[in-house]
Amino acid sequence: MLYALGRTRDDAGHGTRVQAGRVSPNAYSAPEVGSASAQPACGTNTFDRPQTTTVVLDHGFMRIAFVVQRYGQQVNGGAEQHCRDIAERLAARNDVERVKVFTTCARDHTTWANYFPRGMSIERGVQVERFPVLTQRNQALQSIFGRLALRGPRLTSFEAPWLIAQGPFVPELPLRLNAARKRFDVFVFFSYLYYPTIFGLPRVAERSMFVPTAHDELPLRLSRALRLFNQTRAIAFNTREEKQLVESRVDISGTRADIVGCGVDTDPPDVEAERRNKPYLLYLGRIETAKGVPELIRGFRAFRRGCADRSIHTRLGPQRLGRDLELVLAGRGGDMKSDGAKDVHWAGFVSDQRRVALLRGCEAVVIPGKLDSLSLSLLEAWALSTPTLATSECAVKRGHSQRSGAGLLFGPEAPLEDVLEKLLCVPGWYAGAAEAGERYVRDNYAWSSVMDRFMAVARYVAKGSESAQGYERDEHGHDDG
Repeated sequence: MLYALGRTRDDAGHGTRVQAGRVSPNAYSAPEVGSASAQPACGTNTFDRPQTTTVVLDHGFMRIAFVVQRYGQQVNGGAEQHCRDIAERLAARNDVERVKVFTTCARDHTTWANYFPRGMSIERGVQVERFPVLTQRNQALQSIFGRLALRGPRLTSFEAPWLIAQGPFVPELPLRLNAARKRFDVFVFFSYLYYPTIFGLPRVAERSMFVPTAHDELPLRLSRALRLFNQTRAIAFNTREEKQLVESRVDISGTRADIVGCGVDTDPPDVEAERRNKPYLLYLGRIETAKGVPELIRGFRAFRRGCADRSIHTRLGPQRLGRDLELVLAGRGGDMKSDGAKDVHWAGFVSDQRRVALLRGCEAVVIPGKLDSLSLSLLEAWALSTPTLATSECAVKRGHSQRSGAGLLFGPEAPLEDVLEKLLCVPGWYAGAAEAGERYVRDNYAWSSVMDRFMAVARYVAKGSESAQGYERDEHGHDDG
């Protein structure tokens, strides 16, 4: 006997919940989710389940799970924010029955130290289950195994030890996916680089959607990572440059591969610009060497020295001198510490609201990192008509800037201090670029368009997965997956 706790549709096509009852084997309904009885207590992970029955799923009401290395409003990272933005929007849709995130207890990727409590929580409408990381990042072993797996002999036998040393080492999470594999239509995996994706995706490959956030870096040579692109049902790339990079490393002609991207608010919240005593440049993101922050600080200080007595034309205030310009670093520190100088302000991790205020108040956003699959801060700045300066050594940022006509580029042939001089000291040099940036974001990265592209790929995965045969619920009608 099949039991369903699902929805009917009224004449307008809206979903309405109905009570549980007997249904025929050919009935189509989606299960009720979210009651206290349907979820395990926080901190528990039950793998031995009661006898299950199968309920046929109406794909009009999808169940979508996410797997990501870190998750939450306190987490600093582009891929993690991308995942959270998508998950929260799915949770508000009428055609999505349930959204769940499988992740770790870590907040900081430099150590993977457990920060959040393990177990279940509901965060802005999204069910989140966190698993503890067993060991923190071991940089010494990561370096040793990296020489063997990524350089020199490139021994595949050292790939798994390297991944474990890098972290987050969370073996319980892939096992949990085994138990939940028939409780979701689609499992969306974020980032190719980490243990949860590399060891989790193969366990639910026929139901997987892969958001690789791939960069041109050594780990993209890992055989375990490259196999994922052919194991998954579909790939959702962020940009054409990311897709071209992956195609240069592995043949994906047999896998559906769409450019989906991540959305940007084209109607941002009405937050007043943050005005400071002096004009400032803004950097948003992790404050670490790998993100190019030391080069940013050197270029900024070179501008201050070279243009100390020159007038700079500010966006929101009166003219000032080059020596008055400051740099605001907004994000958590990684391997860098403040040198105590007053020209660089370390703002720490900022809320979404303050992020908008800083974007509106700064003279320009500077994005020095050479490895990116999307660059959200670039797009967010353009949505607010804020100038950007990005490194020309990142194919993704270079592509965005050239296609839009909005972004300024710096690099070996045009040092940051020289581009800053043109932007701030030459009146009208940036004229017209702000409008071009807004138009580019609106035409390509409005949330409505991104979610349409995302759902098209998700429905393709769901249609071809085993969930067409149904999903499991226990003998009491509960589903704690």
